[in-house]
Amino acid sequence: DFKASERDYTLHTLVDKASNKVVRQTVGEYLSEYIERQRQENRIGNAMTFVHLQTAMIRCFGSLDFYFIDIDTEFLKKLETWLRTKAHYSDNSIGIRFRSLRTLYNQAVADNLVNITLLIFSLLYTNKYSNYNTLQKKQNRNKIGILGDSSVCASCSFSRSCWAD
Repeated sequence: DFKASERDYTLHTLVDKASNKVVRQTVGEYLSEYIERQRQENRIGNAMTFVHLQTAMIRCFGSLDFYFIDIDTEFLKKLETWLRTKAHYSDNSIGIRFRSLRTLYNQAVADNLVNITLLIFSLLYTNKYSNYNTLQKKQNRNKIGILGDSSVCASCSFSRSCWAD
C-alpha cells in the first residue's frame, strides 16, 4: 500500500498499519447511522444538514455504496463540480456540504472506519468556502453598521445614551 501510493514508511508505520483493525462499512450505512445518532441526541438541525449531504451525494454518485477509502481528491473535485454545475449550489451551500462531509470523515476516523493517512480535505476545499463566509459576514456587518459606531441611534434619532439606561 505504501509503495503503491509512493509514501515514505518506517518499520513503526508498517507495524501500526498491520495492527490497526479497520471496520468495513459503507459511507451510506455510516451516514444513516450518524443521522440517526444526531436525531436521538435531539440535534435535529444538525441531522438535517447531514440529510442534505446524503441527498446531494446520492444525486451526484447514484448511491452511497462505497467506502471512506474511496474518498480522495478526485472524488471531492467531482462532487464540487457536480454541486456547482448540475445542482447550481452557491458557494455557501457547497461549503456547508463539504464541512459536513469533513465532519463525517473525521468521525469515521475516530470510529476506526478509516486509517488517517492522507489529508484529503485540504485548504483548497474547506477554507475556500469558510473565508468567503467570513468576508460576507464582515461586509454585511459593515453595511448595517453597529450601534457603537455612531453616536446617534438610527431608528429613533436619539443619542446612544438612550440605550444606556
